[in-house]
Amino acid sequence: MTGLRISSPRNPNVSSPFPRLRASITRIADSHPLLGLLPILVVYVSIPVVIGTGETLADEPQYLAFSHNLLHGHYAVHPGWDWLSHGPGAPILIAPFVAAKAPILAIRIFAGAVVLFGAVLVFFRLADSVLKRGPALICAYLFAAYWPFLVQIRGVHNEPLAVFLVVALAHRTAVWSRTRRRRDVALTVLILASLALTRIEYGYLLIAWIVIAICSLALHRRPNVARYAIASSLLALVLCVPYLAYTQSVTHRFFYWGSSGGQQLYWMDTGLSQDYGNWHSPHEVFSKPGLAPHRLLFNRIEARPPEDWDSELQSVATRNIRRHPLLYIRNVAFNAGRQILNLPYSYDAKQVSAGKVLFYSVANLAVIAAAALGVRAVRRRREHWPPMVLLLTWFSVSSFCIHVVVASYARMLVPTVPALLAIALYAAPLKYRRHVQERVTPPLAAV
Repeated sequence: MTGLRISSPRNPNVSSPFPRLRASITRIADSHPLLGLLPILVVYVSIPVVIGTGETLADEPQYLAFSHNLLHGHYAVHPGWDWLSHGPGAPILIAPFVAAKAPILAIRIFAGAVVLFGAVLVFFRLADSVLKRGPALICAYLFAAYWPFLVQIRGVHNEPLAVFLVVALAHRTAVWSRTRRRRDVALTVLILASLALTRIEYGYLLIAWIVIAICSLALHRRPNVARYAIASSLLALVLCVPYLAYTQSVTHRFFYWGSSGGQQLYWMDTGLSQDYGNWHSPHEVFSKPGLAPHRLLFNRIEARPPEDWDSELQSVATRNIRRHPLLYIRNVAFNAGRQILNLPYSYDAKQVSAGKVLFYSVANLAVIAAAALGVRAVRRRREHWPPMVLLLTWFSVSSFCIHVVVASYARMLVPTVPALLAIALYAAPLKYRRHVQERVTPPLAAV
């Protein structure tokens, strides 16, 4: 029996370090949950620092130029294709850094990584109000792991700010559904106005939401929610009046949000079947061989006064849609595919590579499936639709649709993702849910 070692039994009073480690993590999560989210900030900051900008600088010079103009008492750049191409939300955000002549890397980190991490924190607050603490932290990490976000924090873009505002909108709507305080309505107004000034398409959606809410009120469906939507959207529109007054003063056009509408609409129906509805810049028209048939039109338009270029292209686009309605409808379907799957594209082989298609399609299909499960769970439990779920469903559908009718691509879905993930919180099993009573009025008819 030599050489045989008999191990002594483990002392039952000495516990394994792993339960102690789990207990420590649980204790920190319960008492200081924000510490558990700090690794996300480290990863976000490392992306512009370590990976760099790559090919994501298309809009960054414009934001810097707009911000510089704001510091000198005006906003629009010189008349032309890009003179009002973006709303003032992101330029206002980075204006203090531009005024201080901060390094461009500092501006990128703040406008991208820091703002997006702020969205993660607010999403955690939202998840923590619906779910128990542990599942809420997991959901915050899943939110942060939506990898198309990461492309938008390599340079200065308006998507991180838009994501933050949509998460804040979801959180504030959830708070309002429990408290019905006027303060929450006022904060919702500020959030919606900021969103419209950051992504100008939401300025038009404010009108759509008012119309939808008025119809809901007329049909006696969720009158409290409808009144909340009407008041919030209408007052947000009022807060945008100074910007609209400015755009009218420089363009002489009423309710003019930006100068990119003509380009977005033109590429939806050029009259050529080989154009799939994805946007091309005027620079690409004169540099890409496949876009050569459009050069005569752009040369003719650019021979006119620059302030008329956008309206001229809108007129051509409207005429083409009347002449080729089926081509426009086909490109609407292609737009839906580009938002979700990142295909098809015309004249851009790099965009339809298998890697880029999988990069967006896997993440987007997972988010849409999670939101659908959230809606299904609400209906199966025979619950009244929580105001947050109902309003964010309106938001998601209308946001997707407005990007379908004009030239769009996968990046356009990014601001809608927080709304879909907020809806997905309701897919969690009941054992993970907090039992919070929402003050909702039973609907008079099925939603």
